Amino acid sequence: MISTDVAFKPQEVISTVKKSSSDGWKYCQLCQIEAPPRSHHCKICAECILKRDHHCWFSGYCVGFQNHRYFICLVLHASVAGLFANIYNWEYVMAVKGGFTWTTLPSLLAPHVGLVFGHYSAYQFIITCITSVGTMFTIFFVSLLGIQINQMFHGQVQYERKKDITDYSLGFNNSVIEIFGSAGLWALFCPFLKSTLPGDGTSFHSRDGKVR
Repeated sequence: MISTDVAFKPQEVISTVKKSSSDGWKYCQLCQIEAPPRSHHCKICAECILKRDHHCWFSGYCVGFQNHRYFICLVLHASVAGLFANIYNWEYVMAVKGGFTWTTLPSLLAPHVGLVFGHYSAYQFIITCITSVGTMFTIFFVSLLGIQINQMFHGQVQYERKKDITDYSLGFNNSVIEIFGSAGLWALFCPFLKSTLPGDGTSFHSRDGKVR
């Protein structure tokens, strides 16, 4: 995901037709270029990103047309790994903490409180902290995965979801091909699988039958 270039390069688009706002193109004051539909300027990356979803703080790069599939792969695999780790870790945590009691959940939410009041040892405190962090990260990644799946069902990126824009909602299957390419969902389980994306990220089919 990090090595994928997601920025819009005007010189790569060869066209003799002047783009207008009716086509969905807009002028970016910061980049001083005509930017295609669904692209947005990222202040952190300092450039316009094709079909921009959001800026990923984990990788330090924007999620856009070329690397959206890799971000969803990251979120899916992190969610599965987190759930797997927490399920298998729970039995050990309960054994260390002396079983499940009315103080178990509060101690996971605020491990330092139990240590201060002497409810458990330093080792139990470390185990509780690790479990708490693991649980929070799992909830975070599962939430991100849920958001991405919801956007796929509605053919949206983050900006369109927040603005309730459904102009490009052509069904889940279309979203899968648009994000994962010709290999479809196989590319979700194998990030290194070659999967050609439809188009060049500057034009998209909309619900009204137009290409913009």
